[in-house]
Amino acid sequence: MPCITLGFAPGRDLPQISNETLKLVKFNITIAGNGRIDTYIGKIVGLTYRINSVLVPYKFLKWANAKYSSNKTQKAKRLILTVNDPSDTELLKFIKEKGYETNEDKLKSGKLNLLFNSLILILSAIGGVITLLSFIIFFVAFKLFIAKAQDKINLLLLIGYHPKTITNFYFKFSLILFSAILTIVTVTTLFCEKLY
Repeated sequence: MPCITLGFAPGRDLPQISNETLKLVKFNITIAGNGRIDTYIGKIVGLTYRINSVLVPYKFLKWANAKYSSNKTQKAKRLILTVNDPSDTELLKFIKEKGYETNEDKLKSGKLNLLFNSLILILSAIGGVITLLSFIIFFVAFKLFIAKAQDKINLLLLIGYHPKTITNFYFKFSLILFSAILTIVTVTTLFCEKLY
């Protein structure tokens, strides 16, 4: 039906019909076979752009084949699978071994999804290494900061400041700096997760 509303109708100067309108239309279905002709009322319950076919429930198909077909054993011409990962290598191997044809669009999107997930994993690993290196650099820089301030620390000790007071000052300073870095990393990570 999408081919009618998107391709056929505009090409013939006919109005396009929305999917919701198509679902409201009821029509006659005439089934003939096995010496019988019957008419039923049918309606459209769903539309898809991926399958160019009219699909009916399996129970109806089984009932109609039993009632109208003279050949009681019908081989399936088409099979629709719902899978979690269409790019699964075992599934692709099975399809290739059996010589089945597939809807390539879905497989391509599955492969792109796999590629995207791999890329995210690689970037996350690189980000983790960079974060680890930044913490190492932070501690080395802090050590260097303490080494440069050694003369000032000695002077403060000579003036009469308690060593605990000086240690608390540098500890609070490093804690604030470390907390700021950790907050920036956490906010960036959460933002990236929301985007994904």
